[in-house]
Amino acid sequence: MVAKISVGNSLYGALAYNGEKINEAKGRLLTTNRIYNDGTGTMEIHRAMEDFLALMPVRSKVEKPVVHISLNPHPDDILTDTELQNIAREYLEKMGYGNQPYLVFKHEDINRHHLHIVTVRVDEMAGASTPETISTAANRLHVSWNKSTGYTMRNAGTVVLIRRYTRWTLRQAM
Repeated sequence: MVAKISVGNSLYGALAYNGEKINEAKGRLLTTNRIYNDGTGTMEIHRAMEDFLALMPVRSKVEKPVVHISLNPHPDDILTDTELQNIAREYLEKMGYGNQPYLVFKHEDINRHHLHIVTVRVDEMAGASTPETISTAANRLHVSWNKSTGYTMRNAGTVVLIRRYTRWTLRQAM
């Protein structure tokens, strides 16, 4: 499993990118947290923006509050939508973003299915960044897993999460 984490300031850009994949029939919305989901696999960008903004502080010192994560299983790993949802949910929980508003998309635009997650790293009450920086959270990530099947390692020049047997481990790729 390869995880690529990007931070930015354009919530609309992250939503529009994923909305475009849905419109091209190369992706769909799998699950959400605290954001409206009608269960059709589609998303109204305007509605999603409103939902996110309602949960974000009016003022914040965080310059780049938007987090866009891509989770990429190895092409040999065939996962169901439920497994992908569970991976995304657990990943976000272990990163400290489990209570944040988020959207999880499944993309089918390349030879393997993969996930895109859009969330924010500001607390709605205090307006502060979530407790840890993204890199700190990623470096401490070590997730227990309920399944005993393993995933293969893939070096993509970024942080590589390897799912082997019963846990996630973290390696910094060369």
